[in-house]
Amino acid sequence: MMLFPRLVGGEPALRSAAIVGLAVGCALVLDTATASAGAATASLACPPVLAVDVRADKHPGWSVYSNHPLRLTGADIAYVSDEESTLDPDETKQPDDRDLSVIALFHLRRHPELKDASLVCHYGEHAQLSRVLPPGITECAVTRHRQFDENTESEFEATCR
Repeated sequence: MMLFPRLVGGEPALRSAAIVGLAVGCALVLDTATASAGAATASLACPPVLAVDVRADKHPGWSVYSNHPLRLTGADIAYVSDEESTLDPDETKQPDDRDLSVIALFHLRRHPELKDASLVCHYGEHAQLSRVLPPGITECAVTRHRQFDENTESEFEATCR
């Protein structure tokens, strides 16, 4: 189950970039910082945009009209069981903010059965990045800003800490 699926649907530039073909080169950010007690804590976040390079020389006779990056359109926590599965959020919050945000929270300590849990970042219908959650990650949040402007980098944010 992908949280907030197909929200890019009406944006032709993003959809055409995904359909024409992707040459994707991007990595998830793994940030390790030192906590005040001296212990290391890890965090993981989906990149807000996925770089897209549609090359005209790879499509002779075609005109390229979009090289816009793909924006994050949702995220899941995937894990291995008898088959590949995704985790449902443990709680959903709606903070009173100007972006009309909705936050889906995953409390990973409540799920000791999780094996090889990964953060899966979705970019439209045809591209995704995933990375196994590093040891020490206890919570993930997927935020959707239902109202955003040019100062908001992305409609979605997905972070784990």
